[in-house]
Amino acid sequence: MSCLKQFGKIILILLNTILVVAGLAILGVCILLKVNSTSKHIQEVIEEAGEIHQFNVAIYSMAGIGSIVLLISLVGCCAAIFESKFLLGLYIAILTIITIAEIGGVIAVVVAKKNITKIMSKAVNDVIVKKYKVDSDITKAIDVLQYTFSCCGAENYTEYRQIQQRLGILKVPYSCCYLNNSDPLNPQPRSKVLCEAETIHYSPDNKYLHGNGCIPSLEIFISKYGLILLGIGLGITFFEVMLIALACCICQRTKRADDSVSLLIH
Repeated sequence: MSCLKQFGKIILILLNTILVVAGLAILGVCILLKVNSTSKHIQEVIEEAGEIHQFNVAIYSMAGIGSIVLLISLVGCCAAIFESKFLLGLYIAILTIITIAEIGGVIAVVVAKKNITKIMSKAVNDVIVKKYKVDSDITKAIDVLQYTFSCCGAENYTEYRQIQQRLGILKVPYSCCYLNNSDPLNPQPRSKVLCEAETIHYSPDNKYLHGNGCIPSLEIFISKYGLILLGIGLGITFFEVMLIALACCICQRTKRADDSVSLLIH
């Protein structure tokens, strides 16, 4: 075995080991998005609006890609270790298909980002208007989100004027106010009177009411994990292009070595 072929084999194994770690990282982020308490409350709200399909598809698609990357990386390691032309050929073919699919997926995510934001905004607004103080689980989810992100309503606090009858004497839920405690399910405002007063005379400098809507904060939260996944995805795509080229070289050199052995035998 030539030094160049040996070096290529080592690099192929090393890069595939890195891809194994990347695949596990993608799976880890996807699992976190499904079990994280804040993420679960976001999913509850979107699910209630009937828009959970796209949210779940995105998570499960990334989990699927992570699993496939993990599997194909193990195949690549075996192909390099055993110098199997069949495994190398299979590895190159599958990796090429995955790389093309990932590039298409990245483009689709970038294009769909604005549409996802619109869907999320409408979903949160619809749920507040139709379900707040009607469904106890949804009410809790909204209160937790408003406390977590220091916000009020989807776009702003004025959305609660549409359900004034359900709120009774309140102008906004107490989870919209600055609190003295850390329990959004039993909120204790700094001042109930001043929080209510600031719904009438609101300014960005208010100290008792969170007047900003939750959508910008939700976008930042989702973008945070989205950028992590996108960065991992782009890094994997870069590695995959290198791996395809490297695997092709090793496969070609293995073929030449086999041809040389055949000539010597004959």
